[in-house]
Amino acid sequence: MQDLLNFFAAAVMAIFIENTIFTRALGTSRMLAVAKSPKMTFAFGISITIVTTVSGSLAWLCNLYLKTLSFRYYIEPLVNVVILTVVYLVFCILCLLIFPKFYKRMKHVLTLAVFNCATLGALLLPAHNSVTMAESRLSTWVGFSFGTGIAFLMATILVSEGMRKLEASNVPKAFKGLPATLIYIGILSLAFYGLIGHELPF
Repeated sequence: MQDLLNFFAAAVMAIFIENTIFTRALGTSRMLAVAKSPKMTFAFGISITIVTTVSGSLAWLCNLYLKTLSFRYYIEPLVNVVILTVVYLVFCILCLLIFPKFYKRMKHVLTLAVFNCATLGALLLPAHNSVTMAESRLSTWVGFSFGTGIAFLMATILVSEGMRKLEASNVPKAFKGLPATLIYIGILSLAFYGLIGHELPF
């Protein structure tokens, strides 16, 4: 029961308090690329959630060993990139063997979902989060990784809706398109900044 509570607490923290898009701008370029298509948004969001959750479990195992090393900060990014690559290859092989048609349609989305700043952040951030480090439990790490994927999906939906409304609005010509979208993201980021009390826990 305690593990379940830890999982949900970490997931809620990752979604609402430490949303990687709005608090750290991780994965913003990928989000803007997929926000234009609703189908792509959900496919990308679900893919990134699966990848971050599975990779988070493996990152927790690696962190148990890495935290004993004095030079952990030098090799930690490389280890996490290797974890993401292994998860990507396994996921691709399974999809190719079980759902070949699905894989052909989704392989470009899967590549983008695995190799971006948001997924790497989902593995690096728990290792330096005072809450997760103190807990050092698998449920907390996986909850944070799962929450990061959901947070990315929710942020993409919010930005996609904002882009749609901005296109229908009477926006000055100089601000149409990307400038207006970036201002909109900036306003959302300020709202999250106010929500967390002007200070991230790590």
